[in-house]
Amino acid sequence: MAYTIRIIANPVRIARLRILAGPYAFFPILLVATSITLLALFFLPKLYVAATVGAVIASVGVVYLVASTLHGRVDGVLLIWLLLSPLGYYFLSFPSERPIFTFDRFVILVLTVAALFVSQSGATSVPAELKRAGLAWALFILFAFTSLIGVWADVGLGGTRVIIDAFIFPALLALFVIRVFDAQRNVRTIHTLVGLTAMYCAAIGLYELLTNTDVLAIPDDTFYSAEQTGTFARVNGPFVANHCLGAIGAILLFLLLFLRAVMPEPVSSGRIWFHRLAICGAITMALLPQFRSLWIGLAFVILLELYRNRKIKARLYIGIMILLITLAMVALPALLPTFFETRVVDLSNAYGRIAQQQQTWELFASHPLNGVGFWNFIEASQRVSNTVFLNVESLNSAHNSLGSILAETGIAGCLPFIAANVLWFVAFVRLRNSGLPVAGLAYRFFLYICICYWAMGLTLTSAYEHDLNLWYMFACAIMYKLALTELGHVPSIGHVR
Repeated sequence: MAYTIRIIANPVRIARLRILAGPYAFFPILLVATSITLLALFFLPKLYVAATVGAVIASVGVVYLVASTLHGRVDGVLLIWLLLSPLGYYFLSFPSERPIFTFDRFVILVLTVAALFVSQSGATSVPAELKRAGLAWALFILFAFTSLIGVWADVGLGGTRVIIDAFIFPALLALFVIRVFDAQRNVRTIHTLVGLTAMYCAAIGLYELLTNTDVLAIPDDTFYSAEQTGTFARVNGPFVANHCLGAIGAILLFLLLFLRAVMPEPVSSGRIWFHRLAICGAITMALLPQFRSLWIGLAFVILLELYRNRKIKARLYIGIMILLITLAMVALPALLPTFFETRVVDLSNAYGRIAQQQQTWELFASHPLNGVGFWNFIEASQRVSNTVFLNVESLNSAHNSLGSILAETGIAGCLPFIAANVLWFVAFVRLRNSGLPVAGLAYRFFLYICICYWAMGLTLTSAYEHDLNLWYMFACAIMYKLALTELGHVPSIGHVR
């Protein structure tokens, strides 16, 4: 009893216990669980037996999770998140409207707590350029919170929730990956899980397209049926917004290509075919929501790759891809005239966005220092006049992440926001300058992800989407961590043992 009290009184000591050290460490727990289950089989009805077994399994899982967290060994939790995160928005969010518990929040909190119990000798030091980016990001978050003071009656907890979910949690995820996560050991596992995620997200999106149904309907999600578009449904898959399905698809595409490029040889033929299917899934995700800005971003990436890649085989593949795209554009007016007219030729949507930038500037000019208040753009836009470009009115919604940040948080918030993103980019540029192969690949695929992310971000307020930001930061952090490993900046100790 005295030993137990001493342990409870000193939480840090828990992290030093060797609860999980030996191969038979969980034998007592499993013995107790088995005994309870056998007793339940003899004395309880079947329904109660099922409930008892479920409770026992859940209890063992909780004990394991708590022990792993206090040891700083939760790589498995992050790997589970990679596979289940998209499904969590529908199946693991309670209540369904304005959920308090979400799978993403739970995982990020577990990872953050676990990171606190990792010794300094077992964690990777954060490079100076990333520390400066983190400081700028912290200033942006501070000014975003400050801007809420004057508009709390209008936005309530909504603005706070967005700041935490979309801007704080993704940064914490990236910090965990860079400082704690054993990326090198898990390259193949990450590739497998990301590939599976891309494939089932694409399958859900294709089913929605073919059935014109929002399969995993979430409150306030963005799904445009065929009746609304006049052509094909613009699907959202398992995500809240359809632009998240597209942008995350692009991120998974380049993450898969990066992981395959750094994967240790030899690679089995099964892995090669799995990789090809996963790439097809990621491309399908990117194309299904039918966003022209993302298509333009991907086209620009293809041209960059054609210029950069000197391999004959790679250039042949890119050439074939460009030829197929050209043939599709030529045949599209005859095969799908309505789709070609609305999604390719019609520029009224672009004119509306240009008009919107004029209104956004007027909104910023009305409160240039601190902005109109975070998450308050739509409400504040009602107090300024509509603007017009080529007879198309503004949209009364920012449709530009940078413009929205500028209008809502003013110069005080926008400058550190830009600074943080520039410093984040500079950190990868310095990797490229090291001249090492993995570091060069990290910069290359980060650049491609960045192009697609901001192609969407400058035409939509997609930078406010927490699911998109989590995947964006995870992909970039994994690439950065593997580059740091190559540079010898990662300690060999790994986690607390």
